[in-house]
Amino acid sequence: MLLDTRKLIPQRLEISVALYKMYAYSNRFDASLELVHQVLTSAEEQGGFPPDWQILDSSSANWREARGAVRFYLYSMKAMGLVLLRKGEVDKAFDVLKKLCDLDPEDQVGGSVVYAMAERLLEPDEASVA
Repeated sequence: MLLDTRKLIPQRLEISVALYKMYAYSNRFDASLELVHQVLTSAEEQGGFPPDWQILDSSSANWREARGAVRFYLYSMKAMGLVLLRKGEVDKAFDVLKKLCDLDPEDQVGGSVVYAMAERLLEPDEASVA
């Protein structure tokens, strides 16, 4: 149903968000990431900010009032970080989530929780240090 709905109204980003969440919960990580990137691209176009998340900064958009395209963008960055963590790509996930926290210091989309998970995964195992 989501695929059919997406074909009918592709401009509605919430349909793609629901679909990438479904894929992620079904461990279809590559399909989820593909849709996450599509939502990021659409949100960039709608929001009028640069297409590369790595070069975004506090002046790239009005991040403090995360509504519309900006909110979809931030939320999709969080999703990308979580899916990358689930795929075991911790370093990539950490980079995305660090940028998310920089862009959303008020944590409007809850990225700090996923960022904390990535931080813990990057910490050396205390048992192996001893």
